[in-house]
Amino acid sequence: MAQNAERFFDFSADVHEHRNSPRFQTSIPVSLHTFDGEARATIVDLSSGGFACRVECAIRPGSRCSVDLPIIGQRDIEVIRNEGGLLRCAFHAQVEEFTVRSILSIF
Repeated sequence: MAQNAERFFDFSADVHEHRNSPRFQTSIPVSLHTFDGEARATIVDLSSGGFACRVECAIRPGSRCSVDLPIIGQRDIEVIRNEGGLLRCAFHAQVEEFTVRSILSIF
């Protein structure tokens, strides 16, 4: 747990965020599946409500996609914002915090 505590972010000052769960900094290679195909991405922070990832292709806010995650497999997501290649994404169905911590433990 101490290892994860070092990776905790508090973005409560960001008025655009409506989150109830902590974010954890990480580096997880994933595949995003869009209407147009597949894109490689790296998740840089993860929470039970969603994640931020770096990707080199243009994906518009509002796009509905899916992501392949370790341990739990494919999950449906929506792109909330694209900040110059940093996507902010929300899970359609929240992931249990225990599962988030399990994913983080292998990266």
